[in-house]
Amino acid sequence: MIAVGLLIVLQVYCYRKSLETAIAIIDATADFFMATKRVIAVSFMYFTLSIVVALVCVISLIAIGSLGDFTKGAGNQEKVYTSDPNGGIFMLITTFVFLWILMGIDHTNKYICMVSACTYYFDSNAARDGNASVCTGFKFAYLKNAGSICMGSFIMTVITILRTMAEIIDGREGGAGCNPCKCITCWLACCLRCVERFVEYLTKNAYAY
Repeated sequence: MIAVGLLIVLQVYCYRKSLETAIAIIDATADFFMATKRVIAVSFMYFTLSIVVALVCVISLIAIGSLGDFTKGAGNQEKVYTSDPNGGIFMLITTFVFLWILMGIDHTNKYICMVSACTYYFDSNAARDGNASVCTGFKFAYLKNAGSICMGSFIMTVITILRTMAEIIDGREGGAGCNPCKCITCWLACCLRCVERFVEYLTKNAYAY
């Protein structure tokens, strides 16, 4: 037990600079949120917008699924419903578009918070804390960098869909023993998760720079 305690103390001592940096970042983040409470309102606004978009997506999918024709059946009161052969394609396209919109809303919210934090940082100095400009974040998000946000959210949507499909296939490939399909789908899902995290990291840095 004493050896474990000494090992922890030694680790804290070796990484004390990193620990001090982490504490300073947490302190600066707390100061930023205390000085810029309206950023919380921005996140709540985009969260509400995401719920509205999700509801519209569900209603749209139900409306597309109801497309079709009723024809007279064998009996006098019997009717046969025939679905639209293109309904499945329309539902897939609609689902992708709404997922793209939801991803774009999430990225826009993050981008506005990033710009607000940057304006707060560069307006601060040793004597005083600065002021964050949330309006600048909205201006940059919708007037200057809207294309970058749309492209980044599009790439993330495609990768997320592929990763989800791979995980669904991996979940269905059950059974004991050596299953080649299970190994392939598990490997593919793992690779897509790594790619997703890498692209997410890359897009965040692209937004920042």
